Amino acid sequence: MGSSSTTREDKGLFRVAMEGDWEEVVKIYEKYPDARRAKITRSGATALHVAVTEGKVEIVEKLIKVIISQDDKEVLRAQNEGGYTVLHLAASVGNEEMCKIITDADSSMIAIRTKSKETPLFSAALHGKNEVFCFLDSISTCSESHRQHRLSYGRREDGNTVLHSAIDGEYFDLAYRIIDLYEDFVNYVNDEGFTPLLFFWLKHLVAPLMYILILGIGD
Repeated sequence: MGSSSTTREDKGLFRVAMEGDWEEVVKIYEKYPDARRAKITRSGATALHVAVTEGKVEIVEKLIKVIISQDDKEVLRAQNEGGYTVLHLAASVGNEEMCKIITDADSSMIAIRTKSKETPLFSAALHGKNEVFCFLDSISTCSESHRQHRLSYGRREDGNTVLHSAIDGEYFDLAYRIIDLYEDFVNYVNDEGFTPLLFFWLKHLVAPLMYILILGIGD
């Protein structure tokens, strides 16, 4: 069912979700299998995406139980227009409990990338979510298949790593954790030729100095 679907069930699902009647959303998920796939917002979000964004932990757990009971992990892995899964969203808002519920249902979701090629681990770093980052890192080491790709989960298509992102966001506690967990990232170079530490130096030392010099010239 596509994002332009206008079935009665989809319209009803959108209405009750926007009204915050989440128990009714659960009932619709149970009764209408196609409704679980319905994209109910312009950004291509499912009702589960919306529940995660609103922090409805108990509802998220109930909706995922319905999905898993039908052995339909493709519904759980659904991506919005930006390519974000519910795990990306839970990681972005720093909700470790929801991340655990989602990865308990399907741990392979840590490998899914957005259109900008970010994994959920990268989303956690981008928003400075320390505890969620460490939790998702622990998932990435729980099986041989994940361990083989662990470093790639922490790197985006433009070459930036989770360490670049933590430094850019000035999440320095997280940056120290990343250095401890991913020592190799200290020397990784992005597409612009910057290591994370050079990136930090340019942003926090060179850029302010240039600004001061420009002001001085103006005077």
